[in-house]
Amino acid sequence: MTRLIRAALVASAALALLTACGPEAPPPAQVAALTTSGSATTTAPSTTAATGAAERPQLRLDSSEEEVKRYWAAYFACLKQNGHKMYEGRGGDSPDQRDTSPASQAAKTACAGKIPVQPPELDQKNPEYTDNYRAYLKCMDGKGLKVVPIEPFGSGWNYADTPSSLTEQQRHQVERDCKIEAFSAKR
Repeated sequence: MTRLIRAALVASAALALLTACGPEAPPPAQVAALTTSGSATTTAPSTTAATGAAERPQLRLDSSEEEVKRYWAAYFACLKQNGHKMYEGRGGDSPDQRDTSPASQAAKTACAGKIPVQPPELDQKNPEYTDNYRAYLKCMDGKGLKVVPIEPFGSGWNYADTPSSLTEQQRHQVERDCKIEAFSAKR
């Protein structure tokens, strides 16, 4: 069973138990909606209290750039609303990562349930991660995007010194296509 289905079942069971034990029904739990197009959507929690990982929005390998930005924007908006120091501009607000004030820590706790979860295929605990990462780099190299891995292997990459004739948009597309191809491959 996937994590989303498991989370939905656990939330449903908990809701049923709470409803049976009390006079008032609790507010509905956040549950992911499964669709046949391969996308999943979630609704934002209605409170600013810290929530569990099961409620965090789950990114997929094929998540669009707009979808990823929307999830991060919701998290950043929550941080701002809860008193975290923000940098304004550059296409929106972004949190000041050096802010370690009590307000910042409280905001991070309050908004933890809004941090997007990376696709499980990109988790380094994935037993095929290293092989998939190698295939990812090889794919980009084969499509004209010359990259070199950084240490430790699998933690990232940099552009090689060899100049690329690809535009920025083409580089982003190659990176995205190769990530999907390499990490979706069944070996």
